[in-house]
Amino acid sequence: MRAVGFGLILSLILSLVLTPLMRRLAQKVRALDPFSARKLLRPSQIPRLGGVAIAQAFYVTVAVAWSTGSVVARAPLEQGTPVFPILLGGIPILLLGIVDDLRGMRALPKLLVEASVALFLYWQGLRVLGTSGPSGPVELSQLLSALVTVAWVVGVVNAVNLIDGLDGLASGMAVIALSTTTVAALLRGELLLAFLTGSLAGATLGFLRYNFNPASIFMG
Repeated sequence: MRAVGFGLILSLILSLVLTPLMRRLAQKVRALDPFSARKLLRPSQIPRLGGVAIAQAFYVTVAVAWSTGSVVARAPLEQGTPVFPILLGGIPILLLGIVDDLRGMRALPKLLVEASVALFLYWQGLRVLGTSGPSGPVELSQLLSALVTVAWVVGVVNAVNLIDGLDGLASGMAVIALSTTTVAALLRGELLLAFLTGSLAGATLGFLRYNFNPASIFMG
């Protein structure tokens, strides 16, 4: 329980500090958003790269908790836990977003990177094995399971990206979803899940402080 509170507070503080720094860096390297409908309301030269501050706050929090000997934070390294591959898979997605914010990328290369990460997660055991139908549970074949897993991961990644169309929308919805998951995990005694989602909620909440209307930085 202490690890969850520690993760939330530390990631929140880090995000509050890192987001303005990332905003200045984005302005310096001209990672700006000139293409949004927001420019109908006001000049749209708003810095991007805000998602980098969220990721930094989250990963640093996990690393600090791990280095201090937190049993909960060290749990992802245990054999059979799918969390470590997820944390590892987030890194190429983060790098993809940075390159896209700085130089812009076509849809196909981005899709290939996202699908590769999804296949890596499938290979690590994170899979959609079945679903429910009118006549009961439906077990998926290996090929269909791989296809559904890739579609799920790619779909979730792009869903968050697509709703980033209004100030505070994507980050606000993420905070709500992550906070709800954290509370549900605590009630079920799943401390590792609560620690991770709580830490990510804190990092996103810190970013939301600067993403409210009128936003001074976007996720990107």
